[in-house]
Amino acid sequence: MEYQAMVKPVIGILGGSGFVGSYLSNELIKNGYAVRIITRKRENARHLWLLPQSEIKVTKTFTKKGLSQVLDGCVAVVNLIGVLNEKWDNGKGFKAVHTDITENLLEACKRLDIPQLLQITALNANKSEASHYLKSKNAAEAILLASKVEKTTKANQNGKITSLPKVTIIRPSVIFGSRDSFTNRFHTLLKFSPPIFPLAMGHTRLQPIYVGDVVNTILKIIQNPQVRQDAYDIAGPEILTLKEIVEYIAKLAGCRTKILPLGGGLSAIQANIMQYCPGKPFSRDNLRSLKVESICTDENGLSQLDIIPTSMDSIVPGYLAKKSSRFAYYKFRDRT
Repeated sequence: MEYQAMVKPVIGILGGSGFVGSYLSNELIKNGYAVRIITRKRENARHLWLLPQSEIKVTKTFTKKGLSQVLDGCVAVVNLIGVLNEKWDNGKGFKAVHTDITENLLEACKRLDIPQLLQITALNANKSEASHYLKSKNAAEAILLASKVEKTTKANQNGKITSLPKVTIIRPSVIFGSRDSFTNRFHTLLKFSPPIFPLAMGHTRLQPIYVGDVVNTILKIIQNPQVRQDAYDIAGPEILTLKEIVEYIAKLAGCRTKILPLGGGLSAIQANIMQYCPGKPFSRDNLRSLKVESICTDENGLSQLDIIPTSMDSIVPGYLAKKSSRFAYYKFRDRT
């Protein structure tokens, strides 16, 4: 009697070597899937080389043809590709990454009859006409949502019936976790900060969400492709100002730095200066994005998927506080 190895369904992940993608790859494999990580350079995913049930596919260009070549055989695709800054402050860099790649990906999914496409964008991306980042995210959403009004099937040039993928858009608030570029960046900046830390748009409200909750959202939608909703707005359990978050990080870092929120004018000056600092820690477009509060205005999508949101206090001390030699003192002080 011959036995055949069970073929596991393959999930393609664009941006799979990044912060969220690394968590997602591990979780998908734990739940019986194989993953195909799409990247421009194999070295970008070297921390995932030894991950079982995974393969790295390299494509130099994210064109329709290039994506069709690397995604063939996938049962679902998750698009995590995103950048926080562009070289020039004109929107073209964001459009190329967020909007154009999404359009090419949709066409590739149609060509390959991939039944499911999940797009990760940003909470309240439709509420800014100024931020190039948010506008490009919203434009990508518009392309995907427009495809849903097409007929469910259409004939291609060869007369073959091509199914449109089931598209689901996931809009998270700012994401935190041990490898994030949010809490870790502020932790690093605070270590070298003077006694007063000037903070642009410090009164903007955010609803930070744990990366594990984002991954669970993606997993639940993949496991149930017949989800009724086209989009889910997801966020954490707490609404905090940026100032409150940075003060919390400072406490974990053992810093006595005073956080000073800046008004609109001073925030703009800070952005204009830091725009040209190495690594571009804060740009003019970051400032424009921060003018839009990243909070759920409707029902939190996590509750719709029966996911209990994870608080910052249950996760962040585990990876930030231990970096500070003074944390033991602050922990003791809080108990007195």
